[in-house]
Amino acid sequence: MVSENGYTQLDAVWSRMNWNGLGVDFVRTSAGLIRIGSMPDISKFCRRHAIEDEWVVVPPWQGSMAGDNYTGEEFVLWEAQVNRGPGKNYVGAPADMAVLHDNLDHTFSYFFDEDCLKIRKKDWIGRWLRRHDADGAFRIRDVRLVFGGQGIQVFDGSSLVYDGLCSSGNASPEDAVEAA
Repeated sequence: MVSENGYTQLDAVWSRMNWNGLGVDFVRTSAGLIRIGSMPDISKFCRRHAIEDEWVVVPPWQGSMAGDNYTGEEFVLWEAQVNRGPGKNYVGAPADMAVLHDNLDHTFSYFFDEDCLKIRKKDWIGRWLRRHDADGAFRIRDVRLVFGGQGIQVFDGSSLVYDGLCSSGNASPEDAVEAA
């Protein structure tokens, strides 16, 4: 089933949200809802569809004319900071986590001072981003995330519930943007 906003319920376990050639996958597991990837306006899409993810998997960086798959996390963290909500758990390969952290440090860390006259660097990343570097695999209770040459795979218990390589589709983000 596809909604007017590109949200597709693919089966009972995983769903995809598409936006201008970029996509985010959601996987329901025994450890909660896992979001794989990001995109611009991800916080708006999640709020609109009442999606509360507990873990965010950071895939390798991917860009297109519509943006990239890391942009949007600054708004997720700003929302947590403003609403004093819980921080987010992020997991990914160390190199991918470093790129995300560096991108967030350049955007999320700055805000106005109390008088709104100067921009100051804040220590928000450490408070709202719970970073988990995964070298090959990562476990969340009975859920195992595997990072490698086969893409990202999610196992719940002994069952493979998500295979990023099979779910990625054949079209590149650039082709989808060009077609639009």
